[in-house]
Formats: sequence, structure tokens, C-alpha cells
Amino acid sequence: MSNREPKIFFVYMTASKARGVIYVGMTSDLVGRAWQHRERVFDGFTKRYWAGRLVYYEFHETIGKTAHTFPGSTLVAGNLARSSKYRKR
Repeated sequence: MSNREPKIFFVYMTASKARGVIYVGMTSDLVGRAWQHRERVFDGFTKRYWAGRLVYYEFHETIGKTAHTFPGSTLVAGNLARSSKYRKR
């Protein structure tokens, strides 16, 4: 029997500012990943557009459920805003 704790997966959003750029991602280490975005550790989208503020997250017990939370938008900024399901009415 394994004594390992079950892994939890997160879908999260970071933003540059209010009404700014949104980044959607997923991870199993939310605290570490939020720090990486905030400190602009890696070259890429969030470093280029300063999208380092964690503005939303939710957790799931399986990676499959996590990946289907925002279909088509995981790791692709902008799709969430274009989706009618998440657009302001």
C-alpha cells in the first residue's frame, strides 16, 4: 500500500491587470507555479505580457478533468475571453 498523498491538479488564470491579458494554465504545484509567473522566471508569454497575477484557480483530482475545464484554452491566452460561455453579458 502506498503512503503517498493523492496528487491534486489545478487549472489557474493569471492576468496582467484589470481588463488586461489573461493566461490559462494547469499544474500540480499551484504555489510554485504562481511564484514562477509573478517573478517572471521563464521566457514566454507571461514574461512578455507581465501576466503574473493569480486571479483564479480551481482543483481537480484527475488530470483529465483538469484538462477539460476550459476546453481549447489551456495554455492558450485569449480563448477564454472569446468563448461565449465565459464572456460578460
